[in-house]
Amino acid sequence: MKKTQLLARASLLLLAFSLHSFADDRLIIRVHPSVVNDVAKKHGLKVEKQITADGTYVVSGPKNFPTTTVLSALQANALVQSAEANATVLLPELSSAYSKSGHAFPKSVHATPSIPMAGAWTPYLTQPANTILRIPEAQSTYRAYGFGVTVAVIDTGIDYLHPVLIPALDYFNAHNCVTNSGDASLNQETLPWVDQETLPWVDASGTVVLNQETLPWVDQETLPWVDAGKNVPAAYGHGTMVAGIVHLVAPAARIMPIKAFNSDGSGTIADVVEGIYWAVDHGAKVINMSFSAPSTSSALNDAIAYAQKAGVICVASTANDNSTAAVYPANINPVIGVGASTNDDYRASFSNYGPDVEIWAPGVAVVSTYPQNRYAAGWGTSFSTPYVAGTVALMKSENSKENANQALKDVQKDAPKLKSPEVKVNGRLDVYEAVQNAQ
Repeated sequence: MKKTQLLARASLLLLAFSLHSFADDRLIIRVHPSVVNDVAKKHGLKVEKQITADGTYVVSGPKNFPTTTVLSALQANALVQSAEANATVLLPELSSAYSKSGHAFPKSVHATPSIPMAGAWTPYLTQPANTILRIPEAQSTYRAYGFGVTVAVIDTGIDYLHPVLIPALDYFNAHNCVTNSGDASLNQETLPWVDQETLPWVDASGTVVLNQETLPWVDQETLPWVDAGKNVPAAYGHGTMVAGIVHLVAPAARIMPIKAFNSDGSGTIADVVEGIYWAVDHGAKVINMSFSAPSTSSALNDAIAYAQKAGVICVASTANDNSTAAVYPANINPVIGVGASTNDDYRASFSNYGPDVEIWAPGVAVVSTYPQNRYAAGWGTSFSTPYVAGTVALMKSENSKENANQALKDVQKDAPKLKSPEVKVNGRLDVYEAVQNAQ
């Protein structure tokens, strides 16, 4: 049984997803479509948006209306199957405070990249985590590249023009849950970038944006931190980084961009739920959810059940609170919950380590794609999760009958144990063994 938790503190630089407040006095209700207007009228509500065809809606009331009272009335209405607040969610990122913890960037290792990616930066292809996870072995031995599988990335949107990602993106099935449109790309035209060609720099959240002309594997204590990213939204590159890690593991898999968070990291439960239904209905076989919340919701549980029934495997990050408390959706069965490990197989100091963590994957100084043909290094369970989602895509490609429960068994079997004494069960992902088990 998995437990519950608080959220990543910005000081710890976590890429978690925290329940914050009601979003514009909006609620999520589940009611039969034939009576939704009657229910809304009775309770003085306006139907803002239909999330699912079978009757999940976002409704709103007048500004500052008595949310608690209306929720109680809705829950007492026999026509209403469920009603809950549409909570605001945030994606706080890693901050430069981590540089003071004594951790340094890992040294680069020379590994043979699995399959050539045109124009990809060598440190992205040969970073230590790739070798530790045996990604090149899995790809070269089994020719496992993820052909025929689509991975939905529910996040802040993806840079459609990053040359590494262009061949992989499923533009036609992309969806923006925030604007209810088909454009889940980033608006790069209005972003006030500061041009810095010679130094690594840090964005507003502290994610380290790397210079492509040099190999900046340097100790963070001596890194020339600059204030160039003052105007960069806090979570601007999050979705692009997550997509880049999925692509690194499963380069032939399609990536479906689903935008449920703004570039400042804010979003709502309703948008996440809509994203899950969209992914399932538009052909995704795997869903990456690099976010977490301290409590669940009826609508979120229903969405996960819908994905499971369709044979879609969901992978979610736990949190970065250094806690054993549970988070959602990682806590919802059969979602595969992922914790962050170091490159020497210890638990990352920030990662949660409770029952939600069913598999571990590297989450320290992970290098991935970043908007405007850049790369960045990130810390957090958010970046561990796409390693697992990409692996599940390889497994699905090798065995189309692989379901969520079997996939969990296959990634856990033969997984090397962590060295941290507090981690009693479940090991670190081994991509080679997972694909072999799936076959």
